[in-house]
Amino acid sequence: VRALANCTGISYAESHAIHKNYGRKTRKGTNWIPLLNSYQKVHLRIKGIYGSSYLSSLASRTTGLQTNSGMTVKSFLKNHPKGKYVVIIARHAFAVVDGGIIDGSLVNANSRVSVVWEPKEQSL
Repeated sequence: VRALANCTGISYAESHAIHKNYGRKTRKGTNWIPLLNSYQKVHLRIKGIYGSSYLSSLASRTTGLQTNSGMTVKSFLKNHPKGKYVVIIARHAFAVVDGGIIDGSLVNANSRVSVVWEPKEQSL
C-alpha cells in the first residue's frame, strides 16, 4: 500500500482503498493478481521481471513478458538514478524515487528484485 502511494503520489488511504477493492485484506500482504490489477488501475506498467523466483515466474506467465537475468536492489538503484518505481522483492514492495528507497522498513541491498513497475507516462 505504501509503495503504491509513494510512487504515484496518491494518498495512503486512496492506495489502501484501491488494493482493498481488488481483494487485499487489511494488515495482510497482497497476492499477485490483486496487485497486478491495483497497479494497472493507477496506470503503472511492468518495467521488468527479474530472476527465477516463484513471483518472477508467476508474473511472466500471467503477463506474457520475458524474465530478465537476476538483479539485486543495489544494482537496480545504481542503474536507475532517476525516475519513480515500485520494486518487489520476496514478500515486500517499496518505492524508489530518484535513486532513493522510500519505505517504512530497512531493505537489504543484496535482496533479489522480482518485479519492477513504473508509471506509464515515465516509460514514454
